[in-house]
Amino acid sequence: MNTMQNSYKNISSFCKDFRIDVLKKTIADLSRASGVKERTLWAFENGRANNINHLSVYFDECLTDEARKEFLGGLETWL
Repeated sequence: MNTMQNSYKNISSFCKDFRIDVLKKTIADLSRASGVKERTLWAFENGRANNINHLSVYFDECLTDEARKEFLGGLETWL
């Protein structure tokens, strides 16, 4: 696995953990809120889809400045 694929897998895992631990949402919840299909979000979180635009789905669901900062800080770790 090359470095770019490895980095992407870490970002997708981070998004999954963020959804569960911070947003407290299921994939179905996130799908309904964003209009992105559940299967697409699942694929993104499991490193099987590489559309970087999906990051906005997680950011848009942050209801507080603190959650937004946590999300951006977590992304920065992998970039």
